[in-house]
Amino acid sequence: MKYFIVLPCAGHGRRFGAKKQFIKLFNKEIFLYTLDEIRKIGILDKVILTFPKENIIRAKQILENYYKNNNFLEKIDLILGGKERQESVYLALKYIYEKYKPSKRDIVSIHDCVRPLVKKEYFVKSYELLFRKNIDGVILGAKPKDTVKEIKGNFVKKTLNRENLILTQTPQTFFFKDIYEAHLEAQKENVFVTDDSSLLERKGKKIFILKGDYKNIKITTLEDLYIMRVFLNASSN
Repeated sequence: MKYFIVLPCAGHGRRFGAKKQFIKLFNKEIFLYTLDEIRKIGILDKVILTFPKENIIRAKQILENYYKNNNFLEKIDLILGGKERQESVYLALKYIYEKYKPSKRDIVSIHDCVRPLVKKEYFVKSYELLFRKNIDGVILGAKPKDTVKEIKGNFVKKTLNRENLILTQTPQTFFFKDIYEAHLEAQKENVFVTDDSSLLERKGKKIFILKGDYKNIKITTLEDLYIMRVFLNASSN
């Protein structure tokens, strides 16, 4: 059985105002923090990174310089991503399908490149849960801290029960065949979703929620970058 990890890093950072995956914190690009944690996963076969065409040479140079004395570089495949995250994930899955011919029981985790405070244990536990339980996928989630309201325009429609809500995170882990077929179907039907598990939910698949971590933030805004700096400072002291 093979274990793949897909890291979509082709985002254009519209809300952030820059190519956030290349932003440096303590002289190190954000996506390298993510990769350094993934490097600790002993069961990993390949990690597929997607970058936009205009940045793929830059990403290759950064990877080669950073991992030049480490055989982890052999586990990294760098490919062109799409215009949106969903397309990038699909292209990575298609690449795996065509190059590595995964079996029915091979597993893939999909993780946001700019979620750099992820823990190795989340990947490993998700992988193990997929085999131990009668489920089709494992996602990370954390309970919302604030009261959540459904709105219409500028008005409150109703207050939602926090006990029935979860803030989803990555990694999200699936049997390769299931998620690849779901992405293939979405491409053909022009279905757009904001996370990968949604594609399996549409098909009535059973998705297990693994308790996540409030530190496992996705860097979307400048404020997120400040928060990450605080967390990194605390962990190094």
